[in-house]
Amino acid sequence: MNHEWSRQATGAVNIPELIGRQQVLEAVFRAIRDPSQTLHVLYLSGEGGLGKTRLLQHVLDTLRNEPEVVALETLLDLYHVELHTLEGFMKEVVRLLPEEVKSSFDEYEKAYRMLNQLRVHQEGKLTEQQNRVQQAFEKGMQALCGERRVVLMLDTVERAVYPAGEQGEPRLAVVIPWLKDCVGRWKNLTLIFAGRQRADAVWRLFREAYALPKEQAFHIGALSLQESREYLQALERHLRTLGEHFVADRLASLPEEVVERVCRLSEGRPILLSLLADYFSVAERGQLPPVLESAGQAERRDLEEQLVRRFMESGELGETITAIGRAPRGVDAPLLAKLLNIPENEARERLQKIKKFTFIKARVDETYFLHDEMYALVRRQVFDTPDDAVPASRAFAAIKDDVEKRLNRVRQQLDELFAPVLKATSETLKFTELAEAYSARRKWLGFKLFYFLHYDFERGLRHFFRFSQEALRARDVWMDLQLQAELWDFLSTYFSHADDKRLGGAFSKELFQTLLQIHELYHLSIAGENERLEALRQQLERVALEQGWQEHLPIALLALYTVLGDIYSGRGTLEDSAKAEEYFQKAFGVFPEEFQTGWSQGVDESAERLKERFTSVEVWYLKAYQARAMFARAYLMRMRGHLTESIPGYQKAIALLRQINLQVNLATAMNDLGYTQAAQGNWDTAYRLIQDAMNLHQELSAYASMCFDLNALSRAKIMEGYSLAEAIELATRALALSRALGFPRMVGMSCRNLAEAKRRSARSDLLTFSEKKELLRQARDHACEARDAFEEVGEKARLIEAWMEIGCATRDWVKLLVSRIHPDPADSVERLVAESRKAFERAIRLAQEEKLLHKELDSLVNLAWLEYYRLKENEIISEELKEAIQRVEKLIPKPETGEINPEIWVWAGKLYTLKGVVNFHVLKQLDRNRRKEFTAVQQDKEIQHLLEELGENFARGLEESSRYSQNSQGIRNAKQDIYDRLKILNAVELKVLCRKVKSIYPKESALEKFLREVMLWVE
Repeated sequence: MNHEWSRQATGAVNIPELIGRQQVLEAVFRAIRDPSQTLHVLYLSGEGGLGKTRLLQHVLDTLRNEPEVVALETLLDLYHVELHTLEGFMKEVVRLLPEEVKSSFDEYEKAYRMLNQLRVHQEGKLTEQQNRVQQAFEKGMQALCGERRVVLMLDTVERAVYPAGEQGEPRLAVVIPWLKDCVGRWKNLTLIFAGRQRADAVWRLFREAYALPKEQAFHIGALSLQESREYLQALERHLRTLGEHFVADRLASLPEEVVERVCRLSEGRPILLSLLADYFSVAERGQLPPVLESAGQAERRDLEEQLVRRFMESGELGETITAIGRAPRGVDAPLLAKLLNIPENEARERLQKIKKFTFIKARVDETYFLHDEMYALVRRQVFDTPDDAVPASRAFAAIKDDVEKRLNRVRQQLDELFAPVLKATSETLKFTELAEAYSARRKWLGFKLFYFLHYDFERGLRHFFRFSQEALRARDVWMDLQLQAELWDFLSTYFSHADDKRLGGAFSKELFQTLLQIHELYHLSIAGENERLEALRQQLERVALEQGWQEHLPIALLALYTVLGDIYSGRGTLEDSAKAEEYFQKAFGVFPEEFQTGWSQGVDESAERLKERFTSVEVWYLKAYQARAMFARAYLMRMRGHLTESIPGYQKAIALLRQINLQVNLATAMNDLGYTQAAQGNWDTAYRLIQDAMNLHQELSAYASMCFDLNALSRAKIMEGYSLAEAIELATRALALSRALGFPRMVGMSCRNLAEAKRRSARSDLLTFSEKKELLRQARDHACEARDAFEEVGEKARLIEAWMEIGCATRDWVKLLVSRIHPDPADSVERLVAESRKAFERAIRLAQEEKLLHKELDSLVNLAWLEYYRLKENEIISEELKEAIQRVEKLIPKPETGEINPEIWVWAGKLYTLKGVVNFHVLKQLDRNRRKEFTAVQQDKEIQHLLEELGENFARGLEESSRYSQNSQGIRNAKQDIYDRLKILNAVELKVLCRKVKSIYPKESALEKFLREVMLWVE
């Protein structure tokens, strides 16, 4: 042992004996050894430093020799916030069970592995799987309790009791009411929990639930004077067993009057006995401080100061204690090395040496903590002093650096694990390693949140919102609850006074508690608990009205309307979309327009007007909710087909999100806007936005979201039409990532993109017939896989698209075969026609069932084009084609019928273009000489009618399509179809056509503009 330490501080060591507490021990062991199947719940209460933990540890050590009882390896210490949640608690219980009984939890282990696999792709039915995990754990406990009595001992339970709400009732960590509900079913269980006064709320909950007698609650008081003497004697004996005879002799030689003062001033607290004993073990008789003669308030503070200073001035020991005190979430060797700027080996040695002291708690993972009472002493005597500002700042910098480096290592590990898949060289992932990496990331995000709250409270509140948005984006309610537990634990420790109206002067306590209640709406929505969601919605709206949130809590009102709009917009039905629009308009009306000046320009001109009412972090939250409302409404408009109108909303949201650096929402908004810009034909803007979104998602380790980004980029390339090879490469990467993640929805989207990209690639004149045919075969296969994937996940809108893509691939295959001069007898056109018709009819039926008119029209128009493509050049128009066109015409709504999805006009445009193509087909079949003789003088009414109808249909085709977008692929394809046909007409024919177009559109129409550009317009 290092001599410096042994001579300075070896008095404060853990003794193996338990002094006193016999009455409590007898009651505890009676409850444990009860042969009946009765549930026993015991509560040990008392102030810090009185030995509650030591008593529980003694019970646990005794139970190791009693095989008929199942006890965990260690106590369940609720000081550690991860145990406040169901996930953390269940995981820790199973980890600490004896190996011979863990088989009862095989189903739980399997379900938990599947949960972590689902978390890797951050999508899917997480809530359902979390329910399976919970049910499997409860089943395992039920089975185990049926075999033997199980003992669960919870320590520091007061940490699971959070600040009181508006009604004065304390909030409890979610694990507490869940445990209360479960133990009654498990029955053959002894639950013992210990804590300070705040834990009384937990005892009341259990006592009322199970009519527990008050005799099962024990107050752990101070040791008597005699017990205090026995403690000092036991300490002396233990020191001798450790070979510390020098210190033991010093302790044994203390004069009787000093021993009496030690026992009296310790107030019967074992931890103070140990610390005071250590003090006297090195002090000379003549050096006794005067404060030991009095136990008054001021003198007591002086005594605490002297005790703490005793350790703080003990060289390396003092440095180590101070460093551990700086990091309440625990210190390991790497962090201690950073805090003290020493080599990691030296840090590891220091932690090993300090492990023996009473005020030190060590976990099996070699993480070290101070005893609660020691944290309090060090905080009062060192950290709360004015001179501590600079050391605290240095410590925070070291902790931030440590956490960031750990997060970076996790990020690098994830990058390495995903690299082969992102390059499409593999479609498999190491899920065990990935699950561990993501678990580590969640852990370090929790640490980062805590330390920012601890050292930089305002930034901590911002981080809470950021990390919470990540959890909600992944639909991971348990992760979000863990973040809330970190927050509530911090607030209950540092802002627990009822008269504290503002949290650290930075945030209204009432506002923050209200925001967390509003936040629960997201949890209920994710869980699909719509009845509870509606009840909470009604309650919150009623309270908002009664309490006047518009004036009193406007940020809460903005948050409420934003969250409700966001939830309803994600449901997809027309009724819910209308509700969403109503809530978004209410959200935008909370703050007058003048408050929003400058937000969309990326400057903060509104700050002067806002800072009079709100703090800077409250304004940050205001902007976060405002931005969320903006881009969620923009998404709603885009999904309703209003692409042009949605763009300003996205742009304003992105400007705000850049201001407040809310990256997870920024990435989502940029992806959405990029896709919208692509549909509008703004390719360069689209690519930049989507690529930036993908880079942000990779920084956030949101690889599942990169599936969306890769597919969005692929879709943009497809819509552009000039980079189909890149579209195929991007979709191939997306497919590899989606398959590796086991992400069926994204597999479907990737295959759908591959199908369309390859189908369109088959139109290239540079390819041979065989190459085109092979691409179309692959396109059909991809579309079939997309269909299977969307059937699996039950996504009807995407399933319709997959059926349409099957129809389009086989339709284009029909076109290829019909156009061949010498067809191969092995190619069955009619078989492909039948397959294409079947696919389109299936898509039409599904669209009708889902009341998706624009997709029904899409399918019908494509079916009509199939009937056209199967015609040979010299064949007359078939009845099937005429019927298909009539089916579309009957469905297209009149403009005056009210609000119509603008995407419908795309299909109206395609129909008119097809009708023009059909007109041209008929025109070409007329006798060539007859067409040559057609002049302004020598009129032919049939030819004139065909030309006028041809011009009208082509003109209406471009006009209708332009309602949706000015530069979409559909418009470009239509223009190509028009150009290929009209360039064959002579000047007289063109003049008749153009005259008709001008009569319909006196102002320059889209067709006139196009024909002028290609020199085909004839006045």
